[in-house]
Amino acid sequence: MFASLARHKDNAHIPRAKRYAQKSADATLEVYEQVVVVDSSSAAVTITMPSVEEAAGMAYDIKAPNGATNTVTVNDAGGTNMTTVVSSNALDADDDFLTIMSTGQDWRLIDNSAA
Repeated sequence: MFASLARHKDNAHIPRAKRYAQKSADATLEVYEQVVVVDSSSAAVTITMPSVEEAAGMAYDIKAPNGATNTVTVNDAGGTNMTTVVSSNALDADDDFLTIMSTGQDWRLIDNSAA
């Protein structure tokens, strides 16, 4: 299940600054961007996850902070929404968040606040 995990199990080679990302426009995440704060105060934003295979064993935290007035949508790399993983892939309220993990074959929900 976690065939690619060995490649990612020690993130020491990835500088901490790269693990954190801020986005304010549509973006596809790099596999190492694991903590993502999305500013949707100007417009709706779509965040596309890296491929589920490449992200095997990795967990991702995506947060819409205070003042996030437009919707943040989280999609998988195939462009489909994550509603098979969570009941809502839309972060549309202050401090909404989504935490998911890749098994290498699919995305699994760890935690979320989206209704």
